[in-house]
Amino acid sequence: MSSRFNYDAVSGEPGWADADAPESEKDDLLDKKWNKSALWSFKEDVETRSFMDWLEAGHNLSLPLHHYEGSIDFDGHRLVIDGHHKKDKAKTMRLTLLASQIQDVHYGFDETFRRREDRGLGLGFQPLRITYTSKVDGQTAPSVSTIYVAIGYERLLRTTANHKWADMITKWIKQA
Repeated sequence: MSSRFNYDAVSGEPGWADADAPESEKDDLLDKKWNKSALWSFKEDVETRSFMDWLEAGHNLSLPLHHYEGSIDFDGHRLVIDGHHKKDKAKTMRLTLLASQIQDVHYGFDETFRRREDRGLGLGFQPLRITYTSKVDGQTAPSVSTIYVAIGYERLLRTTANHKWADMITKWIKQA
């Protein structure tokens, strides 16, 4: 497995893109690499979802409501969500979050991503909501954004690894 060394657009510093970083770059929060497939939508996507989006997520063996697909990685220093829009693979995105940027981690449904958005009504799948701050060029104050993630989604059982990831991220931000 090869390591990728990338410029981190959020922190403005160079860093390792995966957990193959040298041991000196890791802390002892994790003893293994956290990497999973991920499906996600931003709060605005869920709020403006179309009837077709809801229908697509409405079959028993379909994927939950999402607009992007890719992977989520955690190396002990940063959380990276990397992928593309599900309907336009040319529309790529990479979100890199540091512990100091994460304001809230919530496992479950809320007033935006409701149980009715999922065919199983929350009996298997529940979203992982991450609220974070980011600074956009030209802004004086950071903006607050929310992303809803389904990590390691299993179609047959309609389950995810979201609960484990919520616990891990919560521990990470408390240690930071």
